[in-house]
Amino acid sequence: MPRLILPFAKRGLVPKRFSARAGSEPGWLTIWVEAELSDDAAANSIASNLRGILCVDAVLLEETRRLPRRRERSFGAFAAG
Repeated sequence: MPRLILPFAKRGLVPKRFSARAGSEPGWLTIWVEAELSDDAAANSIASNLRGILCVDAVLLEETRRLPRRRERSFGAFAAG
C-alpha cells in the first residue's frame, strides 16, 4: 500500500481518504484513494503512475465536482497481494 501513496506524496498531496479491503479473489485487494486535484493532467499522471506499479492490475479514475472550484477524484486500484 505505501507504493500506492507515493505518486501523491511526490506531488506534495495528502489523500482525503484511503481505504483497502480484501478483493473477491484470494490474495487481492481493492483500494480506493480520494484526493482533491486542481487539474485533469495531474489526475491522469497519477493514474498512469499507479498503473505502472507491478502489483496493480487495473486503475479506475472518477471525478466528482462538489463545488465549482473544487474537484475531487477517486482512484480505484485492484492489486495482487
